[in-house]
Amino acid sequence: MRLASVWLSVIGLVIGIILAEMYEWGYSFAVFLFLLGFTFFITGRVREQRKVWVYAVIIFISAGVGVSRVSFIDERFRKASGTIEAVFGLEAEFTAVVASDPDRRLDGNRYIVSVEESGERGDEYNQISSHSKLLIFAERLPAYRYGDRILIKGTLTDPRSMKRDEFDYAKYLEKNGIRAVMFRPEIDLISEGGRRGLRGALFSLKANLLNHIEKIIPEPHSALAGGLLLGVQESLGEKTLDTFRTAGIIHIVVLSGYNITIIIEFAYFFLGKLGRRKKIIIAILFIILFVIMTGSSAATVRAGVMGVIALIARHSLRPAAAGRALLYAVFIMLLYNPKILLADLGFELSVAATAGLIYGTPILERFFCKIKNNYARTSLSLTLATQLAVAPLLLYKMGSLSLISVITNLVVVPIVPLAMLASFFAVMVSYISSFVAFIPGVIAFLLLDTIFRIASSFGSLPYAAFEIAPISLFLALTLYALEIIFFLYLFRKQKKSAPQVAPLSIPIKKIITQGNP
Repeated sequence: MRLASVWLSVIGLVIGIILAEMYEWGYSFAVFLFLLGFTFFITGRVREQRKVWVYAVIIFISAGVGVSRVSFIDERFRKASGTIEAVFGLEAEFTAVVASDPDRRLDGNRYIVSVEESGERGDEYNQISSHSKLLIFAERLPAYRYGDRILIKGTLTDPRSMKRDEFDYAKYLEKNGIRAVMFRPEIDLISEGGRRGLRGALFSLKANLLNHIEKIIPEPHSALAGGLLLGVQESLGEKTLDTFRTAGIIHIVVLSGYNITIIIEFAYFFLGKLGRRKKIIIAILFIILFVIMTGSSAATVRAGVMGVIALIARHSLRPAAAGRALLYAVFIMLLYNPKILLADLGFELSVAATAGLIYGTPILERFFCKIKNNYARTSLSLTLATQLAVAPLLLYKMGSLSLISVITNLVVVPIVPLAMLASFFAVMVSYISSFVAFIPGVIAFLLLDTIFRIASSFGSLPYAAFEIAPISLFLALTLYALEIIFFLYLFRKQKKSAPQVAPLSIPIKKIITQGNP
C-alpha cells in the first residue's frame, strides 16, 4: 500500500471520528459518506485523472468507517449502561467481577468491575444492566485480584459531576466503557478468580515481578523500577510524579520503545539457536503477552504494534519505514477503539512524540552538524524533536510546559536504559538467588537514585515550568503549522546544500532501540 494511501486512510478515519464525536452523527451519515465514496469511485473510472478520485474515495470510505465505529461503540455503551442513571445518588448493592488488573496506589486501590445480575426483581440495584462497567475506589486492604467475584454495596456517582476545569473525566472513563464510579463502598469477597485465564496468569506474573523488585530494591526506588519496567507509575506517589512532570521526564515511566526492545533482545538471546522465522514468531508472541500483562495502555500498544511491524520486516529482509509503521499503528488502534483519539492524552502524546522523533530528529541532526560528538548530537536532536512535538498539545490540554525538559532529558535519558537493564537483570537473578541478586540490585539502586536526584534538582529550580490557562485549539494548530513550516524550511535548505540528503524518514529499528516517547 502506497504511503499516500496510508496517510489518507488515517486522515479520513480521524475526520470521521471527530465528526461523530462532536456532532453525534450516526449510521445515516456513515452511509452518506460511503455513497459519496462510491460516487467518486464511479466518476474516477470514466475520468483521466483517476489518482485524485481514488484519493477522494479513500478519504470518504475511511471517514465512513470512523463514523460507523464510533456509532457502534456508543450504541453498545448506551445499552450496557442505560439503566445506571436511574440509581445515581442512591445506595446500590450488586455482585460484580473484577474485570482488569487492579490499579494499586498509595491512597487506595482502584478496580474496574463488570456487574452481574443478582437479587430479587424490583430491587433498585437490579436496574443496573448486566456487564455494565464501574470504577470502584476502595481501601488498600483487603486487596482483590483480577477475576475475583465480589459483593459491593455503596452509592453510585455520575462521573459527569466530577468534571474539573477542562478535563472531562466522564469522557476519559467512557473510552474504557465505564459509566459510573463508587467511592469507598463495602466489599465482600464471594469467590476467588473464577475467570482468570491467560490475562489472569499474566497479571499474576506482573504482581510477582513487582514483588521481586520490592524485595531486592528498597522504596521508593523499587516503585521507579516498577514504572520503568512495567509502567506501574501510580505507586510513585503524586508528589514524585509532579516532580517528574516539572522536570519534563514523566515519559520515562510510560511503557514504550525501551520495554519492547528488552522483550525482543531477551527473546533473541534465549532463542539463539532457533531459526530466524521461529525466533521472530516467538518474539512477536512475547510482545503481545507483554502488552496484555502491562494493561494495554495506548503508548504500550503503539510501541508493540511498531515492534511487531519491525520484526515482520526483519523476517522479510526488507527495511521498515518508521513513519509508515506509526501510521499503521495509529490506524489499527483507532479502528479498535476510536474513543482514544479525543479522550486519551497518553495516546495523543505518544503519537505526537513518535512523529517528532521520526521526522524531526534527522533534520535537527543535520542542523547540529557542528557538534562533533555523535552521541551528543543525536541525543540533543532526539530530545528537542520530541519536546517540540508535544509542547503545543500540552499547552492545549493542560496549559503547562516544562522549560528545562530538554536539559533534563539530555542528562536523564542516557541513564534510563542502564537502570532498566540493571533492574531487569536483578529481578531475573532474584528468582535464582536473592543473595546473588544483591550486587545487580545495588547497581540498579544507584542508577535509580541518580534519576531521582536529577529530577529533584532540576524540578526544584525556579521557573522550571510554567502554568497558564490552556490555549485554544486554533492556537495549538497554529503552533504546529509554524513548526512544520520551520522543519520543511530546514529540510529544503539542507537538500539544496547537500542533494544527497535522505528523505524525511528513519528506519524503525532506530525508533524501537533509541526512542522512548
